Amino acid sequence: AAMHPALYRALAPHAPEQFARWAREVWGAGECEGDPLTVALEGINALERFTREMGLPTRLSDLGADVSDATLEAAVRTPGCAKALTDDDILGILRGAR
Repeated sequence: AAMHPALYRALAPHAPEQFARWAREVWGAGECEGDPLTVALEGINALERFTREMGLPTRLSDLGADVSDATLEAAVRTPGCAKALTDDDILGILRGAR
């Protein structure tokens, strides 16, 4: 749960239609339709709010994790799903999840 908002925010620009569909179907986002990325981000924000309301972590720091740059840079890197992630992409996602 702590990684999803940051991960989805990084991936949504590369697969906006898919994320917009998820946002509409799961969260009822985009009542006014809007562009796919805007709808996707609305859904991601809804997920983050819901996760927080459930008392679950939405940031790595909520887990008491060491979120220093040195730790984030040492993280294991795996390829992405909606986009082939570079080391910089993954580091950006981890920093977004601090």
